[in-house]
Amino acid sequence: MTELDNLIEKDKLKEVAPSSYEALFSLPASAGLFKGHFPQKAIVPGVVLIEALRQAAALALGKKVTIKGIKQVKFKSLVLPDEIVIIAFNIKDDDGLYAIKATLKSGDELKAKMQITLAGDENSTN
Repeated sequence: MTELDNLIEKDKLKEVAPSSYEALFSLPASAGLFKGHFPQKAIVPGVVLIEALRQAAALALGKKVTIKGIKQVKFKSLVLPDEIVIIAFNIKDDDGLYAIKATLKSGDELKAKMQITLAGDENSTN
């Protein structure tokens, strides 16, 4: 188990409308990955933000999912350690593939927009 295995806690996820969710994400400044990213000014790596979205979607779906494609990712501003980010996302089911559209915000500031495709494992639960 690594510090990236549970980026989204189940109690930090809520369904706001059918197939629409919000999850809270924050990575503590004490996380080891900040030692190299970057020592003078730590920022949350983009790949960690994508992984947080994948984990939030897995919790919403109640099953393990893998990333099958990244259609679009636009990082608008830096996410800093200890910053609370709201991941708002929609899930569209397409025969076992899940199209995810998301925005990541901190307060009123847009941090990122993402569109990814996930595949579910029907034989496992998250």
